[in-house]
Order: sequence, then C-alpha cells, then structure tokens
Amino acid sequence: MTFMAAPLATLCDSKCPDVVVASGVIDAETPAVFHEFAARAALSPGRPVLLYLDSPGGNVAASMELGAEFRRLRVAAIIGRYAVEGGVSGAFGGQCASACVYAWMGAVRRVAPPASRVALHRMSEILDAGGRTFADRRLIAIVERYAAHMGVSPRIVAMAESLAPDQMWALTPSAMLQTRLATSPF
Repeated sequence: MTFMAAPLATLCDSKCPDVVVASGVIDAETPAVFHEFAARAALSPGRPVLLYLDSPGGNVAASMELGAEFRRLRVAAIIGRYAVEGGVSGAFGGQCASACVYAWMGAVRRVAPPASRVALHRMSEILDAGGRTFADRRLIAIVERYAAHMGVSPRIVAMAESLAPDQMWALTPSAMLQTRLATSPF
C-alpha cells in the first residue's frame, strides 16, 4: 500500500485536516510504512486526519495493525480515491474489499460514499501448492474481538465467514450502518 499527502480542494486555514491518500494491497509491511509516513508527514492525534482509502484487501493481521494506527491518530476515513481526473482534483469512488474492511474499522469516523464499494469475503490464504486454507476459529475470534474493540458489531465477521469460499458480499449502506461499520450515512 502507498501513502501520500494530498491538498484539500477547498480554501481553508490551519484548521483544515491533513489529507492522506492510501491505496493498494495491504501487506505485512504496510503498518510500518504508514507509521513512518505519519511521522514524516507530522500527523498527530491532535490534528484532524482525513484519509481516502482504496484497497482490494490483503493481509488480515496487517490490516488490523493498520487499523490500530488509524485509531491512534484518530483518523476519519472515506472509502474512495483522491485524484486529478479531467482537470478536477478531489474524491472519486473507490473500493475497500476483503481485509481492507478490517483496517477501515480502526478509523474513528467511517464513511462510504454511494459511488464506492465495500465488500467482504471469507478469510483465506493461498498456499504455495495452489490450494487455499481458511481461517480457524482462533483467528475468527481474534478478528471478532478486534471489531468489537473498534465499535463494530462482531456479527459482520461471522457474516463474512459464513460465505461460500469464492463469494464476495457487497455491503449495502443499511448493512454498514446496522453493524456500525459505517459511522454515518453519506
């Protein structure tokens, strides 16, 4: 995953939040990369941080570590891309799928605009031999406790784990609000 600072598209003073753009796959190094980025960018819990998050997912454990960093810095996260398209800079629809959802849980405020997609699936790991192994009860319990600690209903983890191995579940705004995954409607 990569991180970069972005200018806010509106005119504002020192009360404006720092804007961070996070995109790509979350791998084992991502939490450390974000921690280093936050230190270089002088992000601190005392100044608002607005994060645009766009990721297909990745490593579950690393996603929870990244979410813990988001919580430490009191990040507000929007699922989307922040880019320049057609001469206009700003937010565009993005995705947060798979393990990305566990990183997103760490944000103190979580918003998914209608143009963005949030989706879960059953946790698994692809093996070198080409097969796949699924999360055991111990890992599922850890992720459920993490969700509860972040203020999200652990039910969302159970719902993801009940899916067929190759099924993705695109969350509706209603489902995100009912499970407290999204903290407010867009």
